[in-house]
Amino acid sequence: FYLVNKGGDYKALVEKAMATGRVLVLDCKDVDTAKAALDICADKKPILHGATADNYEAMKALAEEKGVTLGASAATLSDLHDLSEKIASKNLVLEDTATSGKEAFEAVVTIRRSAITDSDRTFGFPSIVNVANIAPGNPYLQSAYASLFTCKYGSIIVVEEMTYAMS
Repeated sequence: FYLVNKGGDYKALVEKAMATGRVLVLDCKDVDTAKAALDICADKKPILHGATADNYEAMKALAEEKGVTLGASAATLSDLHDLSEKIASKNLVLEDTATSGKEAFEAVVTIRRSAITDSDRTFGFPSIVNVANIAPGNPYLQSAYASLFTCKYGSIIVVEEMTYAMS
């Protein structure tokens, strides 16, 4: 489950999601809220997806303390590259926050190719593709994007709702 911190009681949301027994991705940029959430679920090894240029030091320290994978995101590939270099962790997941399918496709291909052909270890990590942000409210387009990114370098693909047909 991909849990976004939109205010409210994030800790209660994490507790409810823990009951499903599924792997969690905690999309939370606030360090204190992330710490409270990880106090509940760190033993299940969720992904703490909240590192940005503004908070990466605190998020990295929290992820290392709890023994979980850190997720980092940035608005551009250049910013994401710089952020990945600054974090310098082997336990990392990257997300380029593209706003269209074309941008997201170019980003994941560029990230993977630079890691493979250019031997750029800064981008040598799995990638999150959030198709729910690319095509909000359109399950058909999200399904098409999910199948595209499954074939082309999307390691974790986020959709608004997973139906039987989509799985």
